[in-house]
Amino acid sequence: MNAQEQNGIVKTVGRPGQPGQPLDNVLVRTKETSSASVSDSKGNFSLALAHYKEGQAYSLSNVSKPGYQLADIGVIGRQYPYSESIPLEISMISKSDYIAVKT
Repeated sequence: MNAQEQNGIVKTVGRPGQPGQPLDNVLVRTKETSSASVSDSKGNFSLALAHYKEGQAYSLSNVSKPGYQLADIGVIGRQYPYSESIPLEISMISKSDYIAVKT
């Protein structure tokens, strides 16, 4: 089996003068395969996309962590090109920060 891996990182949304921080224990799942991954302590994850070629499209079906939500809800279902060299970056915001920003 020829397994390709799409690497990525999940971080919190940054603020002026303060970059986003890596998020651990985030579940990331693809739509086209049963591939799922959980981010490590540095926010890194890796999705197994067997037989994918450079540039072939895949999409995410789920990105979740209790107490957090996606900064851009459009991440789910959006087409991303598979790349061995370019990591997928996902931003999340804590629900408390989201409520504070909205009010």
